[in-house]
Amino acid sequence: MILYEDEMDLDWNPRTTRIWARKSQPMRVMTPGKNEKKTVFGAVSVQGRLCYSIQERKRSLEFIAFLRYVLGRVARAGQRVLVILDRYGIHIAKVVERFVEATQGRLRLLWLPCYCPNDNPQEKIWSRLQRAVLHNCYHDSLAQREALTRRYLARLQQIGCSHLFHK
Repeated sequence: MILYEDEMDLDWNPRTTRIWARKSQPMRVMTPGKNEKKTVFGAVSVQGRLCYSIQERKRSLEFIAFLRYVLGRVARAGQRVLVILDRYGIHIAKVVERFVEATQGRLRLLWLPCYCPNDNPQEKIWSRLQRAVLHNCYHDSLAQREALTRRYLARLQQIGCSHLFHK
């Protein structure tokens, strides 16, 4: 199975984007002041099957935990998984390299060329998620933003998401 992987920050501070507003009446978005964040790891197959995990931090150990989750969730016994990803620091760490070796060929990593988000369908999922539930919106807590994110991604898992990148 071939998967494209990427991660995004889930910030409590809302990201503001362009929006229509009356002239000289800009939209105001409240912010909590002090930001908190988590990391959303995601991987999608070309058939549109999505796996994701929300972690407290973005480190190699959390990335390895996500890879374990992917192997357990999408790979049938003996099936090999090829993960296509960028060369972000947590992806190329020695501990990740040792983990991949320990899978004895069940998991392989393939590197995308430097900075090419258009070649990674997972980026399109993040973009849709941001526009649908996170941009220009204040939420009372990071937990509330996380719950909305989980609901949106769970829906994509149910219906599939190949329609987002096969246009």
